[in-house]
Amino acid sequence: MKVTLVNLDKSNMNPPLGLVSLATVLEKENYDIKIVDAGKNEKIDYASCDVLGVSFTTVNATEAFRIAKEAKQRNIITVAGGPHPTVMPEECQSLFDYVVCGEGEWVFPQLLRDIENGKKRENKVQGVHGDLHSLSTLNFDHVPNLTSYLKHRAEGLYCKKALSWMVTRGCYGSCAYCQPTLRLLFGKGMRMLSSDRIEHDLNLYKSKFGVEGIAFQDDTLTWTPLPWFRKFCGIMKKLDLVWSANCRIDTVDEEKLKLMHESNCKLVNFGIESGSEYVRREILKKGNFSNEQIIKTFKLCDELGLMPTGYFMLFVPNETKQTLQDTVNFIRTLSPYRIQISIFTPFPGTCAYEQVKDRIRVKDYSQWDYFQRCIYDPSPEFTAEEATRLYHEIKEQITLDVKFNMSYFLKRLRHVHSVKEFTHVFKTGLTLAKKKLH
Repeated sequence: MKVTLVNLDKSNMNPPLGLVSLATVLEKENYDIKIVDAGKNEKIDYASCDVLGVSFTTVNATEAFRIAKEAKQRNIITVAGGPHPTVMPEECQSLFDYVVCGEGEWVFPQLLRDIENGKKRENKVQGVHGDLHSLSTLNFDHVPNLTSYLKHRAEGLYCKKALSWMVTRGCYGSCAYCQPTLRLLFGKGMRMLSSDRIEHDLNLYKSKFGVEGIAFQDDTLTWTPLPWFRKFCGIMKKLDLVWSANCRIDTVDEEKLKLMHESNCKLVNFGIESGSEYVRREILKKGNFSNEQIIKTFKLCDELGLMPTGYFMLFVPNETKQTLQDTVNFIRTLSPYRIQISIFTPFPGTCAYEQVKDRIRVKDYSQWDYFQRCIYDPSPEFTAEEATRLYHEIKEQITLDVKFNMSYFLKRLRHVHSVKEFTHVFKTGLTLAKKKLH
């Protein structure tokens, strides 16, 4: 049986890790597997496909529905999976023959066997949160244009080749914009690969692909138990790989940050989201950490030689002019090495969606791009249109204000480790200077 797995992500940031894992499992079952990067305009060969699996998030749902319709016209069996089908199975069941909710590695092979044998079964398939060690080492040979992914991630880590990877699944957080989606996808709590398995797999990626860095995509890598984390950092140091990770302010301390620095970690990504402690605690359910704690953590990262990224959201539910200004002011005060500012987007299945779904103004999922537009009326003080306009104005101004100043460049240059990194910093400075002058 020929199985085509479709990736609809349009970015060049991360290879489709979920599909790679699924393909690795299916090849062990002797299925003919192909991953297609349709999000990057790679064509789907419907003629050589018996089963078509599409994994997608909400922003790609419209395109996924179109592909499903075309496949069904050709009598191809269609399967939906990923975040959107997991939280919106009823919407997908009318368009796909089967909908897999949650993790598919432990149920998809049986589904294919049932299809081959003509066995009738319900079209909603519940995934299983299985043992990660039962899965084989990811076979990245299935990834089209893997080299482009390796080069893209290498830019952020200032090495030649860097791979996106995960060593855990799940998150303990209760953030309103993520939960209960993450629990539906990966179950409660976290599951981790053992240190031996991590070392084995990384050694393989180093020798096979020439990988020099790893951009870990785990939701919160620093929420793992300290004994496990110590072993993990020891492996990264032993293998001499530079790396980055997603963290939370309330999951790191001086010991963990020192371990990270000593094991070649370069970038630490923190979801701050808002400069208002009330918004973080009461609206976003992000946690109870204070602005003072954030500033202290970023300062400690700077002293140790780690480069912290600050992720922020503008126009959260019930955003006021004051809370918006609190966030803008806090970003300027914090002055992170890297800033990512997005528009709050209440995705289906989340607590936030249930709170504001009556305010959503943009129905076309393909327009739900949190770097482009606001899809709902955040509050009586901001309409969706006003929020979109202000977001782009604020984002550009903050980038100029934070990055185009002498203190930022001096701080940034302190952590330059190569000619390539210096060149990047210098070019960024020139670009910002030109914008500032205009």
